[in-house]
Amino acid sequence: MIMTVGEKLKELRKSYNLNQDDVVGKEVTRNLISQIEHGKANLTRNTAELIIKNTITILKQRGISLDKNINVDYLLESEESQAEKLINQYIKELKEVSVYKGTHFNDILKTLDSLLLKWDFPSLKIQICEIAGDYFTSISEYYRASVYYENIRYLINNENEYKKLVPILRKLSLVYYYMGRIKEGIKVCKDALDRFEDMDDEYKLIFTFNMALYYNNLGNYESALNIIKNFEYKFKLADKNKYNEVLLLKASCLQELKHHAEALTIYSELLKSTPKDDINNSCVYYNNMAEIYIEIGLKDNALKCVDKVTKNLGNLSDDFVFLPHVYFELGKIHRRLGDIKNCIKYMVKALNSAKTFKYHDLIIDTLDEFTMIDSELLPINLRDEFIMLTSIIGDVNKKVMVSITKYYAKRREVDTVIEICDFCQKFVPNI
Repeated sequence: MIMTVGEKLKELRKSYNLNQDDVVGKEVTRNLISQIEHGKANLTRNTAELIIKNTITILKQRGISLDKNINVDYLLESEESQAEKLINQYIKELKEVSVYKGTHFNDILKTLDSLLLKWDFPSLKIQICEIAGDYFTSISEYYRASVYYENIRYLINNENEYKKLVPILRKLSLVYYYMGRIKEGIKVCKDALDRFEDMDDEYKLIFTFNMALYYNNLGNYESALNIIKNFEYKFKLADKNKYNEVLLLKASCLQELKHHAEALTIYSELLKSTPKDDINNSCVYYNNMAEIYIEIGLKDNALKCVDKVTKNLGNLSDDFVFLPHVYFELGKIHRRLGDIKNCIKYMVKALNSAKTFKYHDLIIDTLDEFTMIDSELLPINLRDEFIMLTSIIGDVNKKVMVSITKYYAKRREVDTVIEICDFCQKFVPNI
């Protein structure tokens, strides 16, 4: 609890049943103590020493000891100093509970937010924002994570403190990726690379890779490839695991550009260099290869790749970041192979997994994929899924709105089409 000097004096007297004359003795007037307690006069160190001395003397006569935490420094400590200590104490607790998924973290964070509305400690705010950003990222609450990371950008405005900002921009660039905020992510990467030219090579490579990843998501495959080609050798020297991610991205871009032979070569190299127990990444490579084989008319090769993935689905890690994508790609592949039953099966898994990971962009793509399935017995309600998604992301995604509306229009479900249109107009009045 944060108390003024006057409040501490009142509390001291109340706790030990003392009046103003008791604590001042004959050396100080009672009127001065009254003014101090009402905030009309300042407490000097001499007066504080006198109050503690007189209090100890009276309590000894009563056979009572004064609380060891109540001393001269306690009486003189400012509200600001108390607030700083209290906030640091809560920060320590926040770090301790951040490893658990529960309401206690939010309760402490709410208390800290309230304290920092009154007390301005920029360095402590930065600590809190980073802890909060990391916590919300760990539980896939990417919007909340982005808010806290963005706050740090405004709090660190001194060029001399850029070393504190670079790791935050790295985290923010990753969060934007999961949120689907592609253009903002590119801007963060470019700003970091342009503004902090002397940053460590490790960070330069991370921002470079993330920027290539963003261009890939935008469908600007040539730009992504150009970035990769300029830095591929440095990635190879720096980190083998990261280099494999670079190769995967490179192959993906080549695949989209219809350079199938080059893409297949890279996927084959990746499979050769990947440990046999790395089921997660192997499934990603086989899925991508299956899509290429379908594209070039080698259906048997595609089925062999799909079979390898299907047999290993039970061995995939629940926390594998590309788990929803593995299911999604399997669903797409089965649709292209004409196997609607398995297409629906894996698209449902993709949708549920994407919800767990809170990959809103993938949820959008999955719902869009459902609209391409020629089946009257979809196990989900596309209208309800669209409304729920829109409510969560706080915006109407035009791509999925159009595809779902067309889906119901083709089936002449006029009432559902009207419901979707009415919802969109209420949610975004100017749509």
